[in-house]
Amino acid sequence: MRLDAIAAELRPRTAWEATDLGAAMVRHGFGPVYRAWLALALPLFVALHLLCWGHWHLIPWLLWWFKPLLDRPPLYVLSHALFGALPDRRRFWRELPGLLRRQT
Repeated sequence: MRLDAIAAELRPRTAWEATDLGAAMVRHGFGPVYRAWLALALPLFVALHLLCWGHWHLIPWLLWWFKPLLDRPPLYVLSHALFGALPDRRRFWRELPGLLRRQT
């Protein structure tokens, strides 16, 4: 990563400023961020619906429990976008198992 290509000013921020910066970064990189999230979320949603067939009340609880895993792909894309280097699909899929393994 190139530190000279950083896309935001590095400084301490209040919680509101950090939230606004994150929302602006997601708006700017909308496609890659949501493709990365859906790459993990859709198979998980389908698996949970098939496993919990008839017990629909369990699905929201299980999704809440898996939320830390669902946060990893968008954060990976945004962290690379901050330094001006969006990961391509091949690199994302190669790094995804490592991202998930570190957080489980």
